[in-house]
Amino acid sequence: MLGLLSGLMGLNLKVRMNSIMVIMFYFFYDFLGSLFQLAGLDLKVGYLAHVSGMFFGMYLASRMKFHDQAIEEMMLERAAAAIDEAGDNQQAEQLLQYLLEKNPARVEALVLMARLKSRSAPSEEGKGLYLKALGIFN
Repeated sequence: MLGLLSGLMGLNLKVRMNSIMVIMFYFFYDFLGSLFQLAGLDLKVGYLAHVSGMFFGMYLASRMKFHDQAIEEMMLERAAAAIDEAGDNQQAEQLLQYLLEKNPARVEALVLMARLKSRSAPSEEGKGLYLKALGIFN
């Protein structure tokens, strides 16, 4: 809604919102619609299918361990933000160390750690991390 209003009025609005909030809004909307369907109202949308599809998708995601990948992605993004925006090298190094302990072949984490180690001046540790990341691609 804000995007539509800002487009019509020529405003540049940036609204940061957690994706869980958006999903919960749609879930509530679909759940309410499914209650109306169960009460006997003839609606043109299959709200029960939306709700059951959401639950089945959450079940599949949990069985396929997608939450582990999502946590790794979140930690990688936080480490990159800590390096680039906040300049918090200590937090970034802790996050990257944890990621590399869980998945030593994670190229993005290796490159970020190499950037961190070679931030002020080239270092042998940074060079080794860059070469390791390149070796994974070969």
